Amino acid sequence: MEEPCYPMARSVFEMTGAIAAPVEVDAEGIRADLLADVGARLAYVTPSHQFPLGSVMSMGRRQQLLRWAQEKRAYIVEDDYDSEYQFDMNPIPPLRALGVASNVIYIGTVSKTLSPTLRIGYLVIPRELQEVFAQAKRLTDRHAPILEQEALATLVESGVYESHVRKARRQNARRRAALLDALHAEFRDLVWVEGAEAGLHVVVWFRDMPPSMATSFIERAASLGVGIYSISPHYFDQTLDRRCLGLVMGYASLTEIQIHRGLKLLRRAYEDAISCCDVSVAVR
Repeated sequence: MEEPCYPMARSVFEMTGAIAAPVEVDAEGIRADLLADVGARLAYVTPSHQFPLGSVMSMGRRQQLLRWAQEKRAYIVEDDYDSEYQFDMNPIPPLRALGVASNVIYIGTVSKTLSPTLRIGYLVIPRELQEVFAQAKRLTDRHAPILEQEALATLVESGVYESHVRKARRQNARRRAALLDALHAEFRDLVWVEGAEAGLHVVVWFRDMPPSMATSFIERAASLGVGIYSISPHYFDQTLDRRCLGLVMGYASLTEIQIHRGLKLLRRAYEDAISCCDVSVAVR
């Protein structure tokens, strides 16, 4: 699994008895060159927008990952959780569409385009695994929401869903721009941002705030009505000495006015937290 990663996915794998092995992520995605030393038979990845750091897996890295899967007779779980939102780049085909698709299990939901309350997800699986997955579905979930699936199918077939996604992409592009503008206006060189090219969240690193200040900063922000979330829980080893505090900031549920107001309040919380603590400056 990617390091850092989506904690809920890690928990699900570990509940089955699997051993989750962390593999470093860089600006091109998971370090596929390190997989040979792991001995894994399955890799869980988020190539369209790595969660949480936000990198988009390069074409070269995708090909490298697919070669590893073929050589090791392994599978790749490709979680394409918010691939509909790519802003400053040309879309890269999913792993499922590259190379030998028999190594890739492609999963996604409509949570990021319609609503997470619909609880509708989908899998595109290799032919040789279809019966296994069908049996697992029968054993674990016998009452799928048929009415909602029929409604979604109608939206897709009519073209309404595609039109809605285009509209949502434009709306979220404006929210994203508002967040980046507000971060620059309020913090300037005090922060740097990762993962803004795609998806519905960014990671904001505070140069002069160590991870040990996360609790006090989060509490001060909450007292002003702003919810912020540390990136630390997404790492396998949360005790590692990262030089500065990172926050995961989503923006899809906020208006542009709320985003600007929230960043002004966050700046107040930041100044309060810094003034109360003796911190040493961290350099990127």
